[in-house]
Amino acid sequence: MLDGLVDFLQNSWQQFYGLKAIEQLSAFFGIVIPLAGMLFAYGQHLTRQLRLQREELHKLHELSENRREQIEGLQQELKQKDEAIADLEAQFPDQWLKQAAKERENGNEECAIRVLRQGFKDFREPLSACCLDLAGHHFSLVSDYGSQHFAEAERLAQLAVLLRPNDEQTGLFLAEIKAVAAEGKYQSGNLPASDALWEEVEDFLQVGKDADSISAIRKLARQHYEQGHYRLAVRLYRRAMQMSQRHFGADFPTTLILRHNHALSLHAAGHYREALALSLILLADSERVYGFEHPEVATSLNNLAGLYNALGQYDQAEPLYKRSLAISEKTLGPDHPAVATSLNNLAGLYNDLGQYDQAEPLHLRALAIDEKILGLEHPTLALRLNNLAELYRAQGAYTQAEPLYQRSLAISEKTLGPDHPAVATSLNNLAGLYRDQGQYAQAAPIYQRSLAIVEKALGPVHPDVAGSLNNLALLYYEQGQYAQAEPLYQRALTIFEKAFGPVHPSVATALNNYAALLRKLDRIAEAEAMEARALAIQNTPSQRTSPPA
Repeated sequence: MLDGLVDFLQNSWQQFYGLKAIEQLSAFFGIVIPLAGMLFAYGQHLTRQLRLQREELHKLHELSENRREQIEGLQQELKQKDEAIADLEAQFPDQWLKQAAKERENGNEECAIRVLRQGFKDFREPLSACCLDLAGHHFSLVSDYGSQHFAEAERLAQLAVLLRPNDEQTGLFLAEIKAVAAEGKYQSGNLPASDALWEEVEDFLQVGKDADSISAIRKLARQHYEQGHYRLAVRLYRRAMQMSQRHFGADFPTTLILRHNHALSLHAAGHYREALALSLILLADSERVYGFEHPEVATSLNNLAGLYNALGQYDQAEPLYKRSLAISEKTLGPDHPAVATSLNNLAGLYNDLGQYDQAEPLHLRALAIDEKILGLEHPTLALRLNNLAELYRAQGAYTQAEPLYQRSLAISEKTLGPDHPAVATSLNNLAGLYRDQGQYAQAAPIYQRSLAIVEKALGPVHPDVAGSLNNLALLYYEQGQYAQAEPLYQRALTIFEKAFGPVHPSVATALNNYAALLRKLDRIAEAEAMEARALAIQNTPSQRTSPPA
């Protein structure tokens, strides 16, 4: 462009020089002024280009500085990670051994011992936790896959105890395994072997095998039951019951109470069929020993009704609850905690059946009795508050339900600790309240915490675990997170079927929930098969009074 401008100027000057003065003046205004405009415009263009170049150079400088800072940050992060890896590698047993060997080569025997001792101290707790977790896995497989898993569970639990001899939970788990082995010997008729194994359990639980030890075992069983260790409570109550039968007979009052507690702990541990069979026999024996209108008979009736309720046989549960309530009111008075328990359980049945008008006054009366007799911060009161909140939630009265759930949760955490199954129940129901209102972000972590508690406290195949899985899956389903929901629905259905059998309202609910998910995934044939099976369960005569799925 500049060369063309020079040529133009040369030609224009030659032509201009050959003109007359008047023509030169005219040409000056006709040529030089436009030319000046062109030069001015070109100067503006150059100025703009220079400004843009300066701005671009400034941006490139800033980008370069940012890249330099990022590189320095990544280098620092890499250095920290290298240091962390080196620290972790130093904790590996082979590193302790190498370091100890090096110290010994240099004649530093005491330094070698310190290295090994410190390494073992740092390593034994996570190793013990790993052994305990594996032991729990093998123990959960015993009922399905046989005694080889029992032996492996016992071996790993013993290793965990050796690594952490003062850890209470580890000792309790090994005690439970030993108690199961003792029960097997007892059932086979090998009483000496059973007693010998119970002597090993004594190392962890400090209970004996003579008649005077029955009350100690019973007290310990109650303690573990109240702490939510239902499986161990089952073992201890069974041991105390067997000892009482051996020393005093099956109809002795202490034996009958222990039989009742044993059945109750089986119920809490999720062994409903075994508990039902024992409770039917216990009711007949209680009526024979005590007569038909005794508080112990009322207790047996109430617990038997609770099992029918849990199994979905509501028509069999209701008359037992009513009879239990009538006996308790007559023999203990209208304001006794046992009356509150009967009222609460009958109300729970009506709540399950959707008969809210019948349930509410019973819940309120039970709550008033417990507040008066037990005080405002008792675990039983937390249960009553939770059940009343469930009634309100079922009717969509969320503003009435939420403060009751919150109060129930606070009482349970304060009186029972953060990892008790009752806390999980309160968490699960509170999360359900939030889910019902579409508050998914609030519900998800609460559901997850509830699930973690019941899996740890009750084991992986307890019905309460299935309930938590089902509820968390429903939360994912409602948010369209189908891939996360499906394995939870599968696991919940498997647990419900194993715990209750193929014909139960909870199985029908799980089937319908899973079928809805399959429809969203366009797996229509699978969904229709599940829906047909759920409908068949609901039309089963013993289930016709059950609530809709």
